[in-house]
Amino acid sequence: MARIVPGTVQWVVVAAMLALSATRATAAPNTPNMIFQDEFDTFNLTRWKHEITMGGGGNWEFEMYHNNRSNSFVNASVLHIQPTFTADVIGEANLKSGYTMDLWGADPASMCTGNAFYGCSRTSGAGGNYINPIQSARVRTAESF
Repeated sequence: MARIVPGTVQWVVVAAMLALSATRATAAPNTPNMIFQDEFDTFNLTRWKHEITMGGGGNWEFEMYHNNRSNSFVNASVLHIQPTFTADVIGEANLKSGYTMDLWGADPASMCTGNAFYGCSRTSGAGGNYINPIQSARVRTAESF
């Protein structure tokens, strides 16, 4: 069971469902145990990883995810994820006429994480394709707990 509290993200799992035998042994049956918490005093980028892709999860969503503080940031102990318009960065005409958006990146924080469905590089106008008009963020706790 997941529970979100303002200013805090807490993941609570019923002890009977935990895979860790040590936790099972010390927890009362059917008692929730917190296994992860982040107060978001800062945006801990060693704990949170950004997904970087235009792939759209296989259903051609019209947004791209990347690691940009205009789309994901912490303020007053709250994680903010907000969309922005791609046209504000590359111009309206480039969304549909010959612009190549490249998300391959040069370092771990900016490398594309999903190449399926043209997720790392896409050229507008090719076959009627558009560059994703919305930019946002998607973060996950992979490799952190």
